[in-house]
Amino acid sequence: TTLPWQGIFFSAMAANSLVCLAVFMGIASEDMISKTVVMFLPISAFAVCQFEHVVANMYAIPISLMYGAPVSVGTFITHNLIPVAVGNIIGGVFVGLTHWYLYAVRDDIETTGPPVNPIRFTWTAPKVVSKLP
Repeated sequence: TTLPWQGIFFSAMAANSLVCLAVFMGIASEDMISKTVVMFLPISAFAVCQFEHVVANMYAIPISLMYGAPVSVGTFITHNLIPVAVGNIIGGVFVGLTHWYLYAVRDDIETTGPPVNPIRFTWTAPKVVSKLP
């Protein structure tokens, strides 16, 4: 593409935000018709807006390279694949953290009051039972 690095990066963030939104809405739907409709709309918006997605680019650009596109593999990796991958990761993390806050932390706040630490990663060691005599 002819977009600068920042344009590709923000396009990738928007792309993966729409893809993650489609996945979450599909999970939230109950019957197959509503799953199909709610997943179709964000994916259609992603395609119509021509946003960059790393998985789609890993298919489309090597195919165009095989048919003689005037770009090198190194240019593809540095000018497209890396910024798109980073943008997709950040866009997915943004949507995931938003859903985590809305459905995990906010529900806890409403039912039990404000948390002391909203990020609660707790781990307890398993008890080891020795069967030696």
